[in-house]
Amino acid sequence: PKSMPGQRSSFGLIDWPYVEGLRLDEAMNPLAILAVGMYGRELPNQNGAPLRLVVPWKYGFKSVKSIVRISLVSEQPKTTWQSIAADEYGF
Repeated sequence: PKSMPGQRSSFGLIDWPYVEGLRLDEAMNPLAILAVGMYGRELPNQNGAPLRLVVPWKYGFKSVKSIVRISLVSEQPKTTWQSIAADEYGF
C-alpha cells in the first residue's frame, strides 16, 4: 500500500493484494517463468521487480507483477477478477 499511492481510495480500484491462481499443470508449463530480469538486465520496478510471473499464453492479467506470496492450495482460489468482474471473462 505504501508503494501504491491512491490504492485505498473510493474510486473503485482493485483491492490489494491482487490474487491470481494457476493450476499446477499451468505453473509447471515450460513457458511459465518467474522473471527476475529482462533484456539481459535486472527487472525494473515498473515491470514488476524484483519478481514477476510470466504466463505468455494467458490473458495479460495472469502475468502478475511484484509477487508477495505463492501458495499451493488444493482448491482453485477466488481470484481478484472473479471477485470484481466474473462475467467479463466468462468465469
